[in-house]
Amino acid sequence: MLRPRLVLRLLRPVQCHSVRCSSSASEPVRVRYSAPAPRKKERLEDPSRPSEGTRPSDIITAYDGRKHQFHRYYLSLSPNRGPLLVSTWTQALPARNAQISSSLNQHPLEVFHTTDADLDLVAACLELVVARAVRASNSKEEERAFYLQQKPGTRALHWLVAGALEKHDLSQAQQFLRAMIHCIVAEGQESHLWSWLSIEHTPEYMRSWTRFEMRTWRGEVVRWLVESATYWAPGGPNLQQGLLVYVQARERAEFGGVPNLPTGAARAWLLKQVSGPFGNTNSIPRDLFEKFMSIAVQDDRSRFEKARMMLKYPGEPRPDLGLDVLRASKNRDSRPPYMKNLVEADDGPKLTCFHNFVLNVARALRDQGRMAEAREALDIGRDLAPSYFGGAAPRIDWRTRARQTHRRPIEAWSSYGLEASEDGSIKESALRQRQAEAAYKVEAEERQRQIELRRQQAMKSKELRQRKSSRR
Repeated sequence: MLRPRLVLRLLRPVQCHSVRCSSSASEPVRVRYSAPAPRKKERLEDPSRPSEGTRPSDIITAYDGRKHQFHRYYLSLSPNRGPLLVSTWTQALPARNAQISSSLNQHPLEVFHTTDADLDLVAACLELVVARAVRASNSKEEERAFYLQQKPGTRALHWLVAGALEKHDLSQAQQFLRAMIHCIVAEGQESHLWSWLSIEHTPEYMRSWTRFEMRTWRGEVVRWLVESATYWAPGGPNLQQGLLVYVQARERAEFGGVPNLPTGAARAWLLKQVSGPFGNTNSIPRDLFEKFMSIAVQDDRSRFEKARMMLKYPGEPRPDLGLDVLRASKNRDSRPPYMKNLVEADDGPKLTCFHNFVLNVARALRDQGRMAEAREALDIGRDLAPSYFGGAAPRIDWRTRARQTHRRPIEAWSSYGLEASEDGSIKESALRQRQAEAAYKVEAEERQRQIELRRQQAMKSKELRQRKSSRR
């Protein structure tokens, strides 16, 4: 069988040359041979190969095990994209609740016939209605029609106003407020919520509370109202409706006669959605986006949040502020407090947020053709968080991590079953070794007992078969 290289060699174009032999024949003898084809010069177009002039420190190992050039690898990564995930709690609700009676499982809205019902029970019944609406509908239009027919949100609000508010603490009723507002927005009765929030009434059990404690539940109402408006937006979840409701809440709190209306929880949720990877801001009008940014970001501590929002500016990202924030964070002495808390803290979520921020700034600069500044942003990120910009970090077992940690007192290792040896290294304590030996001994005895039990069962089965055969 011919080898592949030999087959390719035989298939090359053949050149013929006339050679005069020393024989007496009059015709020339033609000798056939194949000339080797010229070898092409290799081109370094593969992004995994380092380019010329690359320093050895710029080569990183990615999660696929291949080596990449640092700037080329991170600038070639595409950002995460996907649908906006809002009100996902509706998909996880069970269709039947075993904690309530069978009659309420069949007719959950009957819980509103009395104001003495427990608030947790009412919340469970409302969630049961939401779960059935989700399962019985193939689209949002059908789900909205279900709510318009049953009116669960309006009934829940009337139940509160009728006297239940005087008996139940709404600051500890997250599930009830979430389900009620979800249903009210689906029914299109948001005006009832604003009318309810405008009532200046303090229940008797709140008289001894602080001002902050008395208005906590109002902030939760605004937060769930913003999320529900985003979820029930025409055409699918849209952040534009949530921003409109938030701006309306701020205007009502300042000029519309709705006192004690905190909006901090709604602001935090919107900032997370707008700055997150799945927040599509292209459909948001620029004037609404800038108005929300001017309201939500007002102090210097939120400069980082403003830079993140400018990366999601409708139409085209604006990374200039983000690059300025990174440049201001290079020097440890002049680093802003908000960046110092983000970078110097030994906190995984904070460093992950910083890592994503650097990548988004670099990608935005790359899309604008500013490659030198994009590489500068990546270099700053690598200097401030080297463990998050080195490709795949090697896995370290607990013994190696224990030996590398010197700031922990030696006495603290006893809680982990470790102790310090004479040379200063960390090893397993004698107590832990004895515990491991005892556990191994118990496991060996149990294994031997199982073997003996199976042997006895096999002998009994054999004797039973012999008795049956002897009877025959």
